[in-house]
Amino acid sequence: MHVIVQFAGQLSHELGMSHKVLEVEKGTKLQSIVEDIDKHTGGRYQFLVGLDQKQVTDYDVEVNENSEIMLLTPMAGG
Repeated sequence: MHVIVQFAGQLSHELGMSHKVLEVEKGTKLQSIVEDIDKHTGGRYQFLVGLDQKQVTDYDVEVNENSEIMLLTPMAGG
């Protein structure tokens, strides 16, 4: 099945793309997708995560066919 991962802010710039369609197996947990993306950034970021238009903090949920996942990095300023 397919899920869409959207990247925002610095993450989009670093990965060189605004989104990616992933093929995952039924029963795939959000946690494994977030961990996979984290590997590509060298673990430098903590993500704010949205799943199907809702912010989530518990990543131990299964994604569904065509789920939309939004990953962004928290903003800081001074």
